[in-house]
Amino acid sequence: MDETRTLTGLPLEDQREIQEIFAGTLLPPLYSDVIAKRILSADVHPERLNFLMRAIAQDPTIDVGSSAANELFRQSVHSKGMVLDIPAWLKDRRFTNLEIQKVRQEHILTRAELYASDMLLLQYSTQSGERKSDVTASNLKEVLLIVLMVESPLSFREFDKTSERYIHRFTHNIADSGFSDPSKANVILVQLDKCLAQFKVGRNAEAVDGKPDNLQTWLAMIADPNDAQVSAAAILNSDLLQIRREARNMVQDKEVQHMLIQERYERMDWLSYGEQNKAEGIAVGRTEGIAEGIVLRDRQKIEAMLRKGRTPSEIRDFGEYPMDLIAEVQNEILKAK
Repeated sequence: MDETRTLTGLPLEDQREIQEIFAGTLLPPLYSDVIAKRILSADVHPERLNFLMRAIAQDPTIDVGSSAANELFRQSVHSKGMVLDIPAWLKDRRFTNLEIQKVRQEHILTRAELYASDMLLLQYSTQSGERKSDVTASNLKEVLLIVLMVESPLSFREFDKTSERYIHRFTHNIADSGFSDPSKANVILVQLDKCLAQFKVGRNAEAVDGKPDNLQTWLAMIADPNDAQVSAAAILNSDLLQIRREARNMVQDKEVQHMLIQERYERMDWLSYGEQNKAEGIAVGRTEGIAEGIVLRDRQKIEAMLRKGRTPSEIRDFGEYPMDLIAEVQNEILKAK
């Protein structure tokens, strides 16, 4: 951690927001690492994780046993500024992870599949006191990955044009023949921004029989705890009110303040890293496109000269074209006849 990264080095908008958070007039982002890993700790507040995961997965059997923070596979060094993980073992020994994507990721489904595969591999390995013969394909317990997306990827925004649903449960493998089989790696993606937008206009596409849904209020508060409508609803819920008080008290700690500032820098680093890759990709694409254009132009000139009766040697000498390219074009002409 770079100790020289102080508040004054951040953009003015970030400085003002953090100053308001420290003054207590704003709540910190609840998906901040230092905040979320306390208020949603599997060891300190398993009841909160239980509520969220049971409601999102629609699985009342979920019962958090302990944190699994030390058992995750190492992720990219650039991911800390964009991803928060809260892994846990359930009491029935299922492996779960509540993940929050802090910034938009366009390939979120691919990443979720890869991560769920890692989780399943860990689930398949033997735990303390187990023999390898105790864990088989027939008795392997499923894993659960829940991803809360603060900002929906473009592919989901396209889907939004045809559906109001914001929770997407991938629980079965389905073949084009119609055959379906439960998956051992269950992935659930939640669009927090879409949930919040519906909450603010009094709609909830995930409500059952139009009944009030505490889950929507929880998700809306994770998305934006400082929204006026969210705040008004949250203070009427004793659990959410307690979370808000805890978060406000936490930011009075100097170490927590320092960590919040560092997280802003990590986010800036990630966004800068993404923009750099984007710029490099455009530059590479432009260079490759120019190179492809030159080759295409050369092929067209070679073809024109061959059709006029020029020999390969004459063409080589005329334009200093490589003989293998001339031969390739000549073969294509012969095949086309």
